[in-house]
Amino acid sequence: MKSKQVHLGDLFRSRKESGEAELPVVSVTMNDGLVHRNTLDRKNDGKLIPEAHLLIRKGDIVYNMMRMWQGALGLADCDGMVSPAYVVLAPKDGIDPLFASYWFKSSRMIYLFWAYSYGITSDRLRLYYKDFAKIPVTVLPKSEQEKIAKILATMDRVIGQTEKLIAAKRKLKKGLAQQLLTGKRRLPGFEKPWRIESLKSLCSIVYGKSQKDIISETGHIPIYGTGGVVGSASKALHPGPAVILGRKGSIDRPFLVMTPFWAIDTAFYVVPERIVSVQWLYQKFLTIGWRRYNEASGVPSLSRETINGIHVNTPDHIEQECIAAVLGTIDQEVTLLEKKLVSLRELKKGFMQKLLTGQVRVNCKSRETS
Repeated sequence: MKSKQVHLGDLFRSRKESGEAELPVVSVTMNDGLVHRNTLDRKNDGKLIPEAHLLIRKGDIVYNMMRMWQGALGLADCDGMVSPAYVVLAPKDGIDPLFASYWFKSSRMIYLFWAYSYGITSDRLRLYYKDFAKIPVTVLPKSEQEKIAKILATMDRVIGQTEKLIAAKRKLKKGLAQQLLTGKRRLPGFEKPWRIESLKSLCSIVYGKSQKDIISETGHIPIYGTGGVVGSASKALHPGPAVILGRKGSIDRPFLVMTPFWAIDTAFYVVPERIVSVQWLYQKFLTIGWRRYNEASGVPSLSRETINGIHVNTPDHIEQECIAAVLGTIDQEVTLLEKKLVSLRELKKGFMQKLLTGQVRVNCKSRETS
């Protein structure tokens, strides 16, 4: 079947029915679509009686008139009510609502929503239904829409499952770190009492240096700032391993570096003593509330003297290594899952570009694409 030229008003009507008292009030968000109003930390239309709201039915699409050109819309998965400031689109026979919810997020549709919105400035652009209805589009056959929607929804489920798995791993890591790094829970085979040690006795806190004389586009040595890699250098300041800790700015985001590096002058690099595991020290640094030690009223700042004076509960070197191995394994699992998540999102983006524009057509008689 061929695509056909229509206007969006041929595919959706504007639902303007009054709300019903027993239905939940929902709002449109930029990233999460429709969500229950009481889950949001924002002023609401609590003084409006139900009849002053707009009714939405399962399968309707609701959009924010002022932000439709940025993709502020959501698909209703149940009946509900929304503020009259929104537009409720009731699908007609020629459009699959799940497909439309993806279609409306495509770059081409976002451009059209912007082009048909009116306002003096960008923060006042509004897309009223009468203008939405005039937008000319090429629409795929409904059977193809449904299959595309199913493909993209399946990808979203996989993405959602991966996000939940990452969150679960992080929660597990946080709980284990709180127990293992404080001695509240000991690994099997370890009974030797821990010692209270100052960081000064466990490691050396070293100032980073300006990178202006060693920065190189062809260098193979990473230059680290307080937030991560900021360039490459022709030589190393330290052979590694070490922990990078922000001296100014992001003082609460330490990270571990195992290879040669250069650290800039807004950061410290922390080198452990011979009997201290650098991986354990890094994990310990992640649990320290560094902002408690901030010494500036403006940009957060740490001093070496303050860091040296912090005392921590310290096991012997072998137990340090074992604790770090347990926590590091979870970190590695999270890193792999995060890479998988990035790949899945890129894959979905590519599928959306090809399927929603008709570059790749879905054969509704088989599982193959042509």
